Amino acid sequence: MNGGASSASGSGYLSASKLALLVCVEQYSRHYDWGPATLSELGQFLVTSLYEATSWMDNGWHDLRDSFSKIHVHALDRSLLAIVCLRLADLHTIDALHVFFDDIARLVVDAEARIEPDGDAILLDSESVFGIFVRRCFLAFNQLEFYQISRFFAECQQMASVLSGQQQVVEQTMHSQMEMQEHVEALICKLEEESRTPVPEKMQRMIRRSLDRLPGYSRIHYLRYLDLVRRGESKQSEQSLRRFFDSNAIKDNRTIYQYALLYLAAMRVQLGMVDGARHALTEATHVARDCQDHLCLLYIVCWECRLLFDMLQTQKDGKTEVALRQSLGALVAKASSMHNYELEAAGRILQTDLLVATNAQPTDVFENLVRVRALVVEHDVGRLRTAWYLTAARAWMKHEKSMWIALLHTRMAASDTGSLTERELTEVTRQMALAQATLSGPLASALHMKTQISSMTITSPAREDSLCDTLGLLCLNVDSAEHSRMDVHASVSCASSSVRKLAEARSLIIDGYVCEARELLLSIVDSGRPLKTTAAPMHLRQSEPAAVVEMALQMLDSLDAGGI
Repeated sequence: MNGGASSASGSGYLSASKLALLVCVEQYSRHYDWGPATLSELGQFLVTSLYEATSWMDNGWHDLRDSFSKIHVHALDRSLLAIVCLRLADLHTIDALHVFFDDIARLVVDAEARIEPDGDAILLDSESVFGIFVRRCFLAFNQLEFYQISRFFAECQQMASVLSGQQQVVEQTMHSQMEMQEHVEALICKLEEESRTPVPEKMQRMIRRSLDRLPGYSRIHYLRYLDLVRRGESKQSEQSLRRFFDSNAIKDNRTIYQYALLYLAAMRVQLGMVDGARHALTEATHVARDCQDHLCLLYIVCWECRLLFDMLQTQKDGKTEVALRQSLGALVAKASSMHNYELEAAGRILQTDLLVATNAQPTDVFENLVRVRALVVEHDVGRLRTAWYLTAARAWMKHEKSMWIALLHTRMAASDTGSLTERELTEVTRQMALAQATLSGPLASALHMKTQISSMTITSPAREDSLCDTLGLLCLNVDSAEHSRMDVHASVSCASSSVRKLAEARSLIIDGYVCEARELLLSIVDSGRPLKTTAAPMHLRQSEPAAVVEMALQMLDSLDAGGI
């Protein structure tokens, strides 16, 4: 708790100690009635303090308190310390602080100006020691940003408490605030690490209590944002995110507005608001280019590639595939040139996923897998270990005889369940169910997956739909003799409309209504084809899932092969 020249407000000149000196200058100027002896002693103290190295400032506010207590105002029979404490008590709001600086600036005039003094006030020459000091402080105060003024005001309040003899209370308050801030940081780390875990009620009460006790601490808004995202509250989480970045608008003299938009896009992707995410990324791109922030641009390209890949998963389109390949190539090349190995590895993993999704040659797929694995191990990019295992599992699932290898990689990805993101958890659950269906049968896989889904909390509607679709497809493959072992109809009914259509088509075939079943299957296949218009908006579900379309085609082939 030091009142030195380096202020907690972030100003290089203004500090709480200098505010105390300004109060002394104000009292010196306005109280001619104190008499020559007191004014002479006060003036000598101020001149000495401003001319010399002001070592008492660096020694803390206690030395400042001792210096004020030694000067006695005989006209009032009080110490200067008591008078300064009373004046500082009047500055109990930021508005009062603004008024104080405006008033004291009016006491400074040019030497040639002939201005009548305000009552008994002694006007200060702008070129004098006092005048220069007042003008410098006034200029420094006017240059403070809003958050710097808030910090400066808080520092002044702490100094006033020390000068008035309330040091122990202030130290206890600061210690309590530091403990609360450390507690907030611990909660943030816990939520960031356990990114899929819903926040328990006890932790939510801690967050609300921290918000009440630390309303000016910006990180509490980030903690609130993490909590609200897990609960799927899009509007409230966006408000908390904006409050966090509004209180950190300038960092190291560089704007961070582009990162606020990047966080906003990530939040919208997590909640399934894809159109809003793309809009936020577009705005972030413009701001990052204006600031020449190449690192932020790299992250933006990475997120755009992920959105393009998700679009390609639901809508097979040649233009989207070409755009994705170009974006991924640019991402990998730029990340490599900037020695950002994490984003380079992320781009190469997406490239491998694209090769798997487009049924590329196995040699190309596994060469990329080996290259990415070497990059992750060499540069210790541990955060991408789960993503690599999932990609490897998808590659091995293309070969039915190697399904056990795919299951092994999926279980390796699920080994650290506490740190899985919601996206990764969804993929682990889906891929494990599909691999188990081949190895143990659809019934065992469906029963296991149903148990897993019942214990999960998914905030993204699109990911929840994908899990329900996979469960519905597994249930469709369960033999009719085993339907009694699980509620197949209930599991199918919670899936998407396409899965329900598939179940209805199978029932029609069993009942002998082949023509109606064929029309239903053809409608599923047609809806899975890419849209003709290029201006179609991107929604959560633009076309039927690829697995559903593939099963519909298999059923049509069976009908054609049987001559039905």
